[in-house]
Amino acid sequence: MFAFGMLWALLWRAMMKTWPSGCVVWWAFLVGLLYAGSDEYHQTFVPGRHGTVVDLGVDILGMLVAWRLVVWRQRSGEPP
Repeated sequence: MFAFGMLWALLWRAMMKTWPSGCVVWWAFLVGLLYAGSDEYHQTFVPGRHGTVVDLGVDILGMLVAWRLVVWRQRSGEPP
């Protein structure tokens, strides 16, 4: 959860520097979602690992928590 939250935050920050637009949040989420899905799919081929929809949900939850923290920080008046 923490790793995918950090992934989203870093993607968002990198994209904000090049694409100053409101849709950057969604692009960062989409890229994180695609990576999370491909990671869970990859785990189905690794012995001893299991890619599950529950794990994908935890990854998504991590990204949503990071998103919420960024929104909260922006509303408190701190720069991104």
